[in-house]
Amino acid sequence: MNKKVLLLILIFVLLASAFAFASCQNQLEIESAKSVVGIDITRKVVSAKYDYQNDTYCWVIKYYVDPLQCDLSTVNSIKIKAYIPKYDNYGNLNEYPAISTINAIIPDDVAPTAENNYFYVELDNAKYDPSMEREFDPSIGDYADNFKTDDQGVKHYFPSENLVLKQCFFYVDDNSGDASDDNPMDNITKIPSIGLTFVLGIVMVVVGFVLYWIALTVFQNKLAIAIAFSVPLILTIGSWILWGWARGLIMTVFFVIYYVCIETFAKRVADTLGY
Repeated sequence: MNKKVLLLILIFVLLASAFAFASCQNQLEIESAKSVVGIDITRKVVSAKYDYQNDTYCWVIKYYVDPLQCDLSTVNSIKIKAYIPKYDNYGNLNEYPAISTINAIIPDDVAPTAENNYFYVELDNAKYDPSMEREFDPSIGDYADNFKTDDQGVKHYFPSENLVLKQCFFYVDDNSGDASDDNPMDNITKIPSIGLTFVLGIVMVVVGFVLYWIALTVFQNKLAIAIAFSVPLILTIGSWILWGWARGLIMTVFFVIYYVCIETFAKRVADTLGY
């Protein structure tokens, strides 16, 4: 192997190891859409960036969570999947909205109380309409309101029947007791920290190279080589599916390192044996 390439790989592995030990806190992915007990929809003005532009609106959807099930002040981040009505390319409201995956926002004043234990998302008013559709009311000869106005004059819209929260993922630190059997959440998945992902990547490179070396020099057949190559490949693909894009990207970088190592090794063996 080229000495410069080997040196760069060695430096990368050393830096990755140092970073891994400095950030070894794992996360728990907790899925529980049932913990959401209320929805509040309002609109707010989005100020234009430039003088020649008009102010626009955005929808603010607050999801209130039962504090007995999850204290949002302990949550690092939230991701939701929901059916949210969306306008098509022709400006018509889509009758069959697709599932939207959205990163939610945790407010600064979040607290485990009924009023403050909530997260929210902001949606472009021009693309989405999460409010209930207005229906014609014969008794008043006009379309009925799809909102209620509070004492401050703020309109609170009734949610559309399509606004169904399919999944809600809370990401919390993996502290002792969080994953106990009596946890009220529906489903808990342990996700390795960024640091531990680096460690797993290093282990994958080392173990994968050893397997490839054994397959190439001991078994010397295509099936064994294919199996040895497939193990790191499956781990890398699985990391994207189970752990998300950030950890999947890290594992992909290590897979590239693994691939460079085995290609260089295979070429060296071929040159030595005169293939």
